[in-house]
Amino acid sequence: MRERGEMTSVPPEDQLKIAGKVKEMYSYVCQDIVKEYRKYDAEPDKFFVKHEGRNSVTERFVIFESSLSD
Repeated sequence: MRERGEMTSVPPEDQLKIAGKVKEMYSYVCQDIVKEYRKYDAEPDKFFVKHEGRNSVTERFVIFESSLSD
């Protein structure tokens, strides 16, 4: 997520916790990576997920998107 620039609005102290939560909720192993990329490339808007939360230090509201397949 950091490499794709999806964590720019997330405070550094919360990035690991958020990445772990996203991994727990949305991770899976695909059978055919080429088929998976084709599906994503065909409809990229279908696979974006918006996440909301609070900064654990400042309590400020944070919103970010990640590109995850279903």
